[in-house]
Amino acid sequence: MNCAEVDRALASHGPYTPKQKQAIDEHLSSCRDCREAWAAYRGLVAEPIPATPTALRHRVMRALLATRRVEPRAAHPLRLGLGLLLLAGAAAASTWVYRSFEEEPTVPSALVESDNAPTAVSPSSGDTGARRATRPGAAPANGGVGQPDVAPAGDAYPLDAYSLVVLAIPSPALAPEAAGYFEQCHEDALRALRTIDGLNLIAGGQVSPYGDSRRPPEEIGRELGAGRVLVLSTASATRFEQMPAPPREHEPGSRVAGSCYADLIDVQTNAGRPIAGGTSSPWTADDSRRFAQGVAWGVRNAILEDRGALIARAQATVLDPAGGVGRVGALANLRRGRLYAEQLAIDEMQGMAPEPIPGAFTEAVVAAAVNIGSAAPDAMVRLYAWRYLRGVRDPNLTQALLYSLASDGDARVRCQAALTLGYLLDEPGVRNALMRASLEDPSTEPPTKDGCILSVRAAAERALQSDDELRAASLRTLLDPTLPSASRLAPLYESLDGRGLPSALDETAAQAVFEIGQRAEDARVRALAWESLRSSVLPAFKPTLIEDLDRHPSEDVRAAAATALGPYAGEAQVRAALEQARADPALVVRRAAQLALATASTE
Repeated sequence: MNCAEVDRALASHGPYTPKQKQAIDEHLSSCRDCREAWAAYRGLVAEPIPATPTALRHRVMRALLATRRVEPRAAHPLRLGLGLLLLAGAAAASTWVYRSFEEEPTVPSALVESDNAPTAVSPSSGDTGARRATRPGAAPANGGVGQPDVAPAGDAYPLDAYSLVVLAIPSPALAPEAAGYFEQCHEDALRALRTIDGLNLIAGGQVSPYGDSRRPPEEIGRELGAGRVLVLSTASATRFEQMPAPPREHEPGSRVAGSCYADLIDVQTNAGRPIAGGTSSPWTADDSRRFAQGVAWGVRNAILEDRGALIARAQATVLDPAGGVGRVGALANLRRGRLYAEQLAIDEMQGMAPEPIPGAFTEAVVAAAVNIGSAAPDAMVRLYAWRYLRGVRDPNLTQALLYSLASDGDARVRCQAALTLGYLLDEPGVRNALMRASLEDPSTEPPTKDGCILSVRAAAERALQSDDELRAASLRTLLDPTLPSASRLAPLYESLDGRGLPSALDETAAQAVFEIGQRAEDARVRALAWESLRSSVLPAFKPTLIEDLDRHPSEDVRAAAATALGPYAGEAQVRAALEQARADPALVVRRAAQLALATASTE
């Protein structure tokens, strides 16, 4: 290995084959320059220093980008870029001095639409700064060279973990009203992201040249030196975990539904996950603000990286008496699993993780959550506390739920208490309390306000059913040919309380889903059917799925077909179709194809 090859190998952080490791060790033992440079770099990374001031980090990263764009990669070894990053790290060691002489409080900065030096944007200034990326045909500035189909190997360049590229990619077929909703989501998300201390936001003019690019987001992030890319879209780019919106017929004169999804992609690993999103009709300013808060929360958590740190942070929030409404929201971060859709109002669905993280609901956390569910003045806060405690077993929780079911003055809270007690049927007194509520509770009609769509009596009746009974009912609905297709598919991803979702489809159920998708003229129904087949392996499905992936006009259907083809990705014909889909015009399709191929390669 020569110096440049060793630089690239070490900057990628492995893993290395035994042969590569031997070659690296031999080069370092003989090359003093490389040995000293990388020893200094590792020592710097290990230093417990505060984050580099954002303005300084901007200048260093811009210098690094300039050096990589002016000269061909072959003529520009990593040593210059490494030296610049070492300089930035050394400067970070003086952060306390740097900040102590600032006359104004530090505010997060954003790279705004200008070729000049970045300027700080205050969240309270009213200036939204970076706007939704427009779609000019210009390629990014790279010395006049056209944008390649595949990005140059950028793994040799260390990425800034505190830099985030924001790409706004709405569906090209959006109605004007829905496009307006998405624009508001984008602006609110940027405003919320600017409140994250130390985050280097790359948006607006810095990313607008990529508006028509078909390159994967992680390649764009790598080229811009960012550790992560946030994709804002009207359909989740990581559909394998997307909470599907229920397909509904559009009534004449009704408002156009709005949808916003945010997917966070790690540039180093190419892994992506949804952090916020949903669909509502109509999409309101409150929906947009909640979406933006979810985006900011998800990005903050990603910066912490360690799952244990996220759990500890959520626990600390729950235990903080001054935490306000955020205490009940933090309970959501103590749950895990593939999101399912839960209907809390006639026109609103929310994602919900199905089970508590083992060990996350400590005795102290449960006690604090029980106090919220029992004593919070806001009924919505109380009912959300009971929702997030589903599946948790604690004697004090059981007694608090029984008391809430019997005495809370708000029917929505009693409804959620009943549904949570469905997880505790074998606890003393629970079955009798639910039977009494199913016969005597004054709530016989669904509440008119958000929070629960069942009457308390209906919720108690559902809670009295076993998991097997609820799953059997879901499959009966799926197999009932007299029902509309959307209604038949709903039990596969939608639940009132997280119970009754089929864990796997047998051959009969999978065949029924396939026939629904094959006959469906509604693209959303067809997409939901294909997504529901992501774990089914029946050879008869492949020709239709490959054809849809190749030529269906709906990007949702093409992406869902790619997801459903994941289990077959080891076969040559399917792999070729997925490889071709990686050049699809729609980001959601490219991501689905890439994930399907990645899943196959790890099996």
